[in-house]
Amino acid sequence: MPLSGKEMVKLFEKAGWKVIRQKGSHVSMRYLDGTTWPIPLHREMDKGMEHACLKKLKENR
Repeated sequence: MPLSGKEMVKLFEKAGWKVIRQKGSHVSMRYLDGTTWPIPLHREMDKGMEHACLKKLKENR
C-alpha cells in the first residue's frame, strides 16, 4: 500500500528534516546540510515519487 504525503513527511522529520514551508499541496523539507526536497501531500503517492523520497532518505542517513 502506498504511503500518503503526511506519512512521508513524518518519516522525513524522524530522519532530521525540517518543514520550511507549504505552498498548496506540496511541503518543502530541508536537511541539516541545506538540501531541500519537495513532498506532495496526496492521499497516495505515485510509485516513482515514493521511491525517490525513500531513496533520498537513505542517502542522508
